[in-house]
Amino acid sequence: MVVIIDAEDMNVKDRIRSFVDGLRARGTQIGVQVFNPSPINDQVYSVKVIVENRTLAMIIAINGVFTLSFQRHKLEDHAVKLLLLSGKMSDEDLERYKDSKEVIGRNRIVELIEDSNEEHVKCAFNHIHLALLKLFSMLRSE
Repeated sequence: MVVIIDAEDMNVKDRIRSFVDGLRARGTQIGVQVFNPSPINDQVYSVKVIVENRTLAMIIAINGVFTLSFQRHKLEDHAVKLLLLSGKMSDEDLERYKDSKEVIGRNRIVELIEDSNEEHVKCAFNHIHLALLKLFSMLRSE
């Protein structure tokens, strides 16, 4: 299972901790065990979850390009990075925006991805690409 969540105003480690703590709080009520997250890379973690004696591997990818000066980090940050990589926007253009959602709406992200170079997409959305590769690797080994 892959879960993709926005970092919002937290750093990656705090967001992972918050997400796992939330799973634990809800899980104890229904007999779910949640183990400590293990990093796969700086924005992708794996978490082992046990539900009714079945072990689930959960891969969590955290959205946010932390080199961008936005206060809240989210999926749209990666679309902005894609615009920068493809030369459709400059760093100077970004200065007039406070939030990546102002630059691009969620409904434009798919269109932008479809119209972009594959390597640029992999670079801009690296955390999601890596999470999916990890999932496919796990599925092949089952």
